[in-house]
Amino acid sequence: MPWSLPLRENLHVKLVSRILAWAGQAEENTQMETALSLYQRGLETDDLVEDFYRGLMRSYSKREEWSAAIKVYRRCQKVLSARMGVEPSSATKRLYMSVLESSQTEDAK
Repeated sequence: MPWSLPLRENLHVKLVSRILAWAGQAEENTQMETALSLYQRGLETDDLVEDFYRGLMRSYSKREEWSAAIKVYRRCQKVLSARMGVEPSSATKRLYMSVLESSQTEDAK
C-alpha cells in the first residue's frame, strides 16, 4: 500500500541507525566479535549502507585481518557499482588505502 511506504522507510532508517550505534559502541569497547556480527547483520538489512562496510573494514583491521578487510571493500565496490552505478565514497576509499598500507607494512615485517 502506498500509505505504508513512508512508515516502512522510517522504520528502516531507525533500524540502520540502531545497528550502527550498537556496532560502534561494541567497536569502541574493543568487542570486535560483536561489532563484526552487528555490521554483518547491517549488511543483511541493507547492503547499500557504506557505514556497514567501513565498520567491517575497521573491525577487521583492528584484528589485523587485512585480507578480510580488503574483501569487504571489494564487495562494497561491486555492490555499489552493480546496483547503483557508483563508486564507494571518498571516506571508504581512504579507509581502503589505509588498510592496504597497513597490510603492506605488515608483510614487510
